[in-house]
Amino acid sequence: AHPLATVGLLPTTHLSTFMLGALIALAATPREKLWVVAALVAYAALSATTYNPQQAVILLVGGLALLAARQVPLPRPAAMVVFALSGGSLFIYLTHFMARSALRFAHAPEWPALQVAVAIGAGVGVWWAWGRGSALVARLYRQPPVAEPQAAI
Repeated sequence: AHPLATVGLLPTTHLSTFMLGALIALAATPREKLWVVAALVAYAALSATTYNPQQAVILLVGGLALLAARQVPLPRPAAMVVFALSGGSLFIYLTHFMARSALRFAHAPEWPALQVAVAIGAGVGVWWAWGRGSALVARLYRQPPVAEPQAAI
């Protein structure tokens, strides 16, 4: 497929990369991190042969940087922005084509910065709605605790 073909941008195409990121995020012990490094090196090597060496190097360096990174203290306003972007990142990715299509339908200018801003806003909005909706459904289906009968004295 052409590098910019739609199939190259589908979520299913990059599911393995997403899962590797989840492994990186969940690796806590040195042993787990060692296994993830092995998987990262193997995945980068396969990516170099399938796609190109530059993408493999970016993947390898980025993955290793994430494994080595520690939590960074941020000022509260910056932390709120980072939290919203990280929380909504999946939804930003899943809705960015729809956001671009909506702008085209509205005859908005073809400005990349506008498209990115709308995609981020829509993705974070969908993430927020998903969180609120799933919490509402969880509250509706939550079973009340079974009352324990009082012990006879």
